[in-house]
Amino acid sequence: MHLAKALKVKNKLISEIVRLKELIEQHNSFNTMNKPIYETKELLAQLLQKLKKLAELKTKIAAANIKIYDQIFLMAEYKGIVSMLEGLNTRAGKERAGFGEHLHEVEYDAQIPRVEADTTADEYRQKIEECQDTLDTFNATAEIEFELV
Repeated sequence: MHLAKALKVKNKLISEIVRLKELIEQHNSFNTMNKPIYETKELLAQLLQKLKKLAELKTKIAAANIKIYDQIFLMAEYKGIVSMLEGLNTRAGKERAGFGEHLHEVEYDAQIPRVEADTTADEYRQKIEECQDTLDTFNATAEIEFELV
């Protein structure tokens, strides 16, 4: 199975696991005058099977991704730089500070002005996109052995 398909299967398994947990939590206790809607012990057995499959699949995905960890980690670091640049204090110019007779003028300057921060963030967004393209290509071509059953 291609890695891209494996990632979709992983997400589907995660959704199924979340749903099974919800059903177990919601239907474990029941009114004894009614028959239980779900057999939570059976659901728990299904949950444990899916958890084992998920762990197996995650392990195989991680092993396949070793070849492109540099791109994965680099992309994460680039995202951190973009986030930092977006929130960077770029205050510049004169402002009044203080109160009453203590009112005075303060002048600020930014070593990295807002426009430069935005331009640099855009450059890193482009690098993120390039990393993502590399990952997408890898995910579409890399194969792993996995059976859902």
